[in-house]
Amino acid sequence: TPTQKQAHPPEKDFNFREITWLVSCLKTPLTTKDELQDRTIYHFIVDIGQYSEIAHGSVLPRFAFDHLEELSHPGFPLEGYDALIHDKPVLVDHFNGKVAHLQCYVAFREQAGQLVIAISGTSSLTQGYYDMCCRKTPYLGERKGIKVHSGFWKMYQGLQESAKEDLKKGIENYGERVLEIVVTGHS
Repeated sequence: TPTQKQAHPPEKDFNFREITWLVSCLKTPLTTKDELQDRTIYHFIVDIGQYSEIAHGSVLPRFAFDHLEELSHPGFPLEGYDALIHDKPVLVDHFNGKVAHLQCYVAFREQAGQLVIAISGTSSLTQGYYDMCCRKTPYLGERKGIKVHSGFWKMYQGLQESAKEDLKKGIENYGERVLEIVVTGHS
């Protein structure tokens, strides 16, 4: 739709959305059209979406953060990523999950007081395989009877330790300036 094209700069990488669309079920959207009328929510989604794209992209997060200005020029991978240029975020660290090499990073948005943990969407055949492992598996948390997508759960377990370490590092580095933690991902 025109709104989607405006909200997301043109994606240049293959991201398995077509496969996901073919095998997924239609569900009621979590965000309704009326909710998107609130410009604050709309801008938040657009801004955070740009962080998701860095996690998913073909450019390593460390390189992207070190070269945001240059990479945002016309014809370059981050053209149109105005939130990243405006925010001047600081990369805390980036890592790849132990399962399916899922790329992730943690960054600090000073102006928003946010630590952002961004997780790549499906960007390899191995990750696509785990996406297809969709049997429900018990979640072993405090609440009993909850089941989760087995493939996503395995990929999460592969990045959980590093994610917690980097979030802790961000909280230690930025202390009381961290007002919230935002988790975002591609796809």
